[in-house]
Amino acid sequence: MNNDWDRLLNILNLTKESRQKARLELIISNPNCEPTIEVLEELRSFIEKEFSTSPNSCYVAWFKRSETNPDESYLMKKNITFSKIPKLQSLWNKLMGEYMIFFPDRNKRLDSSLGDEEEIIGEILTTYDKCFIKAPDGNVILHLYMQH
Repeated sequence: MNNDWDRLLNILNLTKESRQKARLELIISNPNCEPTIEVLEELRSFIEKEFSTSPNSCYVAWFKRSETNPDESYLMKKNITFSKIPKLQSLWNKLMGEYMIFFPDRNKRLDSSLGDEEEIIGEILTTYDKCFIKAPDGNVILHLYMQH
């Protein structure tokens, strides 16, 4: 596992069984935090390999804070293709300071789209068995997955 990011798995509200299967890898280090073409191409390569996507599509999700309860956030998601790198760069810049979660484009439904950000990430992980996360500051991209 990876130093400070190890703790992330402990706050995802996973069941004991899921927590034992959960794994985290730091796959891309991005010291300048910018969504360069090189970083996005490297991410695309990981996503294609892990999600077996065609034609290069997946969901990207982020959080929008609830106006009535600042401790809760709404999950916003959008289907993206990596053929539109400038749009992804723009979204990354717009969401600087926020998580971006990449997960497979499959017909699975999440139980909740409102709540604690880390708990929703845990639900994405257990629903899809894998996801990639851009850290809020953009300096790393993590691969979370369930080892079966």
